[in-house]
Amino acid sequence: MGVIIIGDYKPICFTYYDPNYYQGMADYYSHEKYRVFVYKCNNCNNCDAYKRKRCVMLNKSGYKCPHCEIENNESFDGSLIRKYREKYGDIEDALKPLDFVCRIADCVYIGIPYYVCKNTTYYNNFVGERIIKETFFTPEFIVELIKDTSCEFLDGDIASYRDKLVTKLCDQLKRFMPDMYKRVYEIYTSIESIAAKVDYIGEKAKLISLLPGKIKLSIDTFEWDGKVLHGKGKQLSYDWRLNDEEVSIIPNENTVVTICDNSTVTEETEFEE
Repeated sequence: MGVIIIGDYKPICFTYYDPNYYQGMADYYSHEKYRVFVYKCNNCNNCDAYKRKRCVMLNKSGYKCPHCEIENNESFDGSLIRKYREKYGDIEDALKPLDFVCRIADCVYIGIPYYVCKNTTYYNNFVGERIIKETFFTPEFIVELIKDTSCEFLDGDIASYRDKLVTKLCDQLKRFMPDMYKRVYEIYTSIESIAAKVDYIGEKAKLISLLPGKIKLSIDTFEWDGKVLHGKGKQLSYDWRLNDEEVSIIPNENTVVTICDNSTVTEETEFEE
């Protein structure tokens, strides 16, 4: 890898929180402040996540990237958002959360938190909860991470959660980093059978990021054609006294549904954490 040049912090994304959006839902929101967030990076030109219009700093769990910082401000003054929009409107919602294995300049987001590793010596490889130094991202480390099964003291649910993370990592390596996947396969052929077990059914994702197919909205199954959801009236509300009438729903960019068919998932699918 060549020399990585780190520059000044550059604004790469602007988001905000407007309590008026929730007005009428609960009195709690009427006492909330307006909040703005400007994400800045000093190494975005060397970041594969940025090139894919993603950033780990937007992940809800509050992951930290060694090359990013966040400028945030809050106020009861409603003009706060307008002022920041005037300055950063060109990068409003420019990036999405990062939810797949990806290089971040001289680091790699792997999606597996350090604290589920049985071997605590791996902790030094991490620079963030799910981010490791690229120098440690080797086929040998990946194999050890896969083999480093859940600790005996973890209960069934936690162990199952960790196994699911490992399965996703293997699947994502195959899809996003085929060269690294091939290198791992050369020394650990079992990665193929692990990747084949990936299962996204039951997870929530933004509808517009899924391929056409069946999805779940609440407890009912609808048909998604890529633009419109199709279903029966009785699936919406009993209060409306609808039965077998054909209904169509046009989602917005934030509509979240439950996955019930793995074939609807792509590398662009945005999962709800």
